[in-house]
Amino acid sequence: MATKSIRIGVLVANEADEMQLIIPVQVWKKAGFIVELISLEKKNSVILKHEVKVSCNGTIDKINVSQFNSIYIPGGDSYKKFIDPKFDTKVMKTMQKDFLNDKKSIFAMGEALKVLIDWDLLNKRKCTGAISFKNEAAGLFDEKNPIVVSKGLITGRGSLNSYDFALEVVKYHLGAAAIKKIVSEYDKQ
Repeated sequence: MATKSIRIGVLVANEADEMQLIIPVQVWKKAGFIVELISLEKKNSVILKHEVKVSCNGTIDKINVSQFNSIYIPGGDSYKKFIDPKFDTKVMKTMQKDFLNDKKSIFAMGEALKVLIDWDLLNKRKCTGAISFKNEAAGLFDEKNPIVVSKGLITGRGSLNSYDFALEVVKYHLGAAAIKKIVSEYDKQ
């Protein structure tokens, strides 16, 4: 479906939320995006929140995140890996350098909001996510909307918003007409 090559790198660690990972990836692949799962673990696989094992395309130490149009961080307890003081800050610095402009975008859901806050990636943009991090978002948190789009940053509240969140990313990259095609494909199933 995609007329231009959209590459989304998904940063995933053990304890990521299944719905926040699997639903967006499935929708984006249906839209024709190139989606690569990048493990923050030492192996090319991760164990999600409810013990589902997922294979990844590679590990964070071997993949350059700058090659992607967008980076997605799903929620779940995996956020703790990103903010651990032992985590290699190279990825954070690359995202601060390459993803705080209009050419590249960042997507996050649920608890991943904490990663955006700690890595200083909000850049005065409105956001949503796990309500527990509302106060840390320094007045940028939108309580009313489950999905917030703000200057190249798309954030979603949580698991129940995964499908609509994924469609919002498709709309961001391909426009509203692409959403209608995807929805009609799912309706046929």
